[in-house]
Amino acid sequence: MFTVARADKHQDETEQEYPPGKHAVSRYGYLLRSNGRVLDRVGLSAVVSEQASIRERTVHIKMPFAELVSNLQTACGLTLDDEVYCWGHNVSGLLGIGNVTLQECGFLLGPKMSPLRPEDHVCTDTPQRVPLRGRARHLSGDHRRTICVTLQDGSVWWWGEMPDGANASVPRRVPGVSDAVSSSCGARFACALGRTGAVKCWGQNEFGQLGNGSTDDAAAASAVVGLSGVSELAAGTAHVCAVTEDRALYCWGKNGFGQLGDGTFEDRHSPVQVQPPGTVAPEWGENGSARPQDNGNAG
Repeated sequence: MFTVARADKHQDETEQEYPPGKHAVSRYGYLLRSNGRVLDRVGLSAVVSEQASIRERTVHIKMPFAELVSNLQTACGLTLDDEVYCWGHNVSGLLGIGNVTLQECGFLLGPKMSPLRPEDHVCTDTPQRVPLRGRARHLSGDHRRTICVTLQDGSVWWWGEMPDGANASVPRRVPGVSDAVSSSCGARFACALGRTGAVKCWGQNEFGQLGNGSTDDAAAASAVVGLSGVSELAAGTAHVCAVTEDRALYCWGKNGFGQLGDGTFEDRHSPVQVQPPGTVAPEWGENGSARPQDNGNAG
């Protein structure tokens, strides 16, 4: 769902055409330039090829961002000052500012969306600062209605749709997480990567996506079993994949489409290694799926 770019000191806001391959593109209508400026996409498909050039124009968001997440109705950004701002529709409390009444916005959040209805009165095109108890380090979101933020103190906070189906309209701290360096949201569940390379997950667990060997939901984070030394982590809708320091790739959770890459279509309640064994960094696919790259040694 999300793309990441790092900002530089160049703050060009003029409308112009830029060469391909220089931008991080969101699936749902936003583009984050390397200088941290957020722009909307004009007439682009969901995937921009290396041959395509990009027509950009600045929207209402004037502050520079280091990271950006978006879905069909809402977007959030991590600023260079380590704060989080959200804008768009407040459905499920995704703006993170409480159940407040906002003015109508009536603007396009994506290339195929119609303006929101005036009677909704729950949207804004002005970024709203999310009240967090500390400086943010990392931002993530699933393609539906959940946002996660990792703070610099190692805690993780999330809001939007919760595991029990209720909505959290302001950030809630995740119990059991105190040393996170990043986090990744799935659909009503999430996982955090700790400083030591351990992974903890919490939330819905119907398909074993928490990786703790069970299918019981968990309000507090618990360790993923049989996994250590993780360097990268990505959650899909109901599965998770992780890369270890020795470049092995492991996945767990829902596997109805073979998204775990273990040669089966069976759900896994604990990590299994992707086959053939991953010896290089994965290519991340849609919704956090990992596609092993051919290193020339696979038979």
